[in-house]
Amino acid sequence: MSGPPTFGSTQAGAPPAPAARAATSADATAWRVPPNRPGTAGRRTLTRVLAAVAAVILLAGAGYAIRQATTNRDDDGGSRPPGRGGTTAAAGQPKGTQSITVSQVVWYAAAKFTFGTVTYQPPAGGSGDGTLTAEVQVENLSNRPLERGIYASYSSGSQQRTKGQLFDAGQVPAKVQSPGRFRFSIDPGKVGDLKAGTITIGEADEAMAVVPLGDGAPATTFEPREVLPAVTKTVGKLQFDRLTCTLRADLLGGDGVLDAHRQVKDGYRFVACSFDVRPLGDVGYGGQDLRPVNFRLVQPDGDTLAPESRTVKILGKDQLERDVWIWFTVRTPLQPGKYVLQLLYLGLSGKDAPTPANTLPIELTLA
Repeated sequence: MSGPPTFGSTQAGAPPAPAARAATSADATAWRVPPNRPGTAGRRTLTRVLAAVAAVILLAGAGYAIRQATTNRDDDGGSRPPGRGGTTAAAGQPKGTQSITVSQVVWYAAAKFTFGTVTYQPPAGGSGDGTLTAEVQVENLSNRPLERGIYASYSSGSQQRTKGQLFDAGQVPAKVQSPGRFRFSIDPGKVGDLKAGTITIGEADEAMAVVPLGDGAPATTFEPREVLPAVTKTVGKLQFDRLTCTLRADLLGGDGVLDAHRQVKDGYRFVACSFDVRPLGDVGYGGQDLRPVNFRLVQPDGDTLAPESRTVKILGKDQLERDVWIWFTVRTPLQPGKYVLQLLYLGLSGKDAPTPANTLPIELTLA
């Protein structure tokens, strides 16, 4: 009787054990490290490091963007308070471009200038002068065309001054509006911040209109002020209709074309009066004279001014002469007290002596 089989022995009828063989390349290829085994720890550490670096870069970029939005910092290192934008370069524009909207109206040379957008464009090649332009609407207030040159200057916040002039408006007909541009060629180093700059219209010794480009600075507008509303007055055989006077720095009309659009000298103002005039009754063969001696302006200190105008009219019977101008030049600041316009009738030939009987005083409100 046989016993149970023992290890190392061969049981009768059992299949033989397989023969041993050497490892092949196929075995090595089939071998893989299972997921989440200790063999992957190095790779996961590298991935985590790279992710942390990326996060630091993103946080730094976000912080810079927040700082830029909070301080409105310019590319050149300067800063401006929040909400004061409008003078930096827009997308696609070269560095140094500035633009600002100016809502200001000034009067000069019998024209009204309404300012809009002021822009500085740096030189395209990075060297040379850039161009500053100020868009304006030019309204000719006179009955004569605006043909004279209009000159101006730009002053930066550091008081560096550059000359320019009005372009594109052309000859502006009487009582017509036309768009135009003041243009200045300026070195980039002389522009500064547009909000600190000013544009001054005028030349030589004229009274100049001043347009501040930023907020808060006072403007010199020379807005005309009526000092005598339209009235009808009669002295002797002269009747004046639509007589009105204005305190202003320019002339709308005058003796000829050269007087229209004239600007007063610095430190003075014009008292400019216009009217229609006709003789009353018979004027004889020689007609009725109307000359500068028919007008005077008495100042508060008693000094009497003659008109600068050279108007001489010989009026026939019932002849109506329209839109006659006379003007006086007064110093500024104005004297306190009364300015009095005097209308005089000095006979048909204008040679009679002035008397209270042939003089009509009209008080003007100047100061």
